[in-house]
Amino acid sequence: MIKGLRKVAGLVMLNKTLSSNDSAVFYDALHIWEASLRGNKAQLIHYECGVQGYGGSTSKKLREKFFESITIITEKLKLESDPKLIV
Repeated sequence: MIKGLRKVAGLVMLNKTLSSNDSAVFYDALHIWEASLRGNKAQLIHYECGVQGYGGSTSKKLREKFFESITIITEKLKLESDPKLIV
């Protein structure tokens, strides 16, 4: 359960960083988030990887925060005027 709660807390902090008005901070956080989903390798990792048996409410919160991250990223990238930064 502690691992699940740590992941939720990490996503809350990440979402606050992604919401920054500073584009350099946003892109740094985006690259860190992206690398973590690949496990710093050329393979995808599920956001719940390594966390087992932490309960339904923690799982729900983790899923909610993960998709909140995706929403923040999508909204920021829609407003980006320089296509070179998106790639």
